[in-house]
Amino acid sequence: MEEAAELATLARRLRAYRELLQGAYAFFSFGMVIAGAFLVAAASATLLSLRGPALALLYVASIGGSAAAASIVMGRVFGDGVLSGRDAAIGAGVFASFYALIYALSITSPHLASLAPVAWFPGLGLYFVVLYALELRRGDPGAAVMRNTGLAILGLSPPVLIASFRSPGAAAALALGLVLLIYHCVGTYLMYRANRMFE
Repeated sequence: MEEAAELATLARRLRAYRELLQGAYAFFSFGMVIAGAFLVAAASATLLSLRGPALALLYVASIGGSAAAASIVMGRVFGDGVLSGRDAAIGAGVFASFYALIYALSITSPHLASLAPVAWFPGLGLYFVVLYALELRRGDPGAAVMRNTGLAILGLSPPVLIASFRSPGAAAALALGLVLLIYHCVGTYLMYRANRMFE
């Protein structure tokens, strides 16, 4: 009986270890995907001289679409998945809707035009908050990580938005750098928790 109990405990720890490593990989992967999508979109916009709605659509499709696609791909790689495809699609829809709203405001008011290059940043924060609500409903114990990530991004959004009025390009670079740093911290924290499982 004791051996059976020990095996059951080991199995639970191994499952928790696997889930923590999956979460860490997800954040490292998402960071690379979003950074890559942003840089490709920025370069494409410059090369193609995109402006107005075409520019907004490019950023929404590149960042939101790549994040949703990465979620679905990782779900298939991991089997049960870090996120369900449905949750990823809903989160991406919230992101795109928020970006569209901010962009619409920016083109209707010249004073808000500088917000367009950084509107995706608070939208990404909302993306994680929405995912937190969806994963919490499913009983995912790792949902708090998504909540904290979303709140960290939303908390840093005011400085980024304010910076956009001074230099939209610098503010966009600031937003990207902050996202990469946040993702790195979250991924490292999850790996730390995984390594502590068997100490």
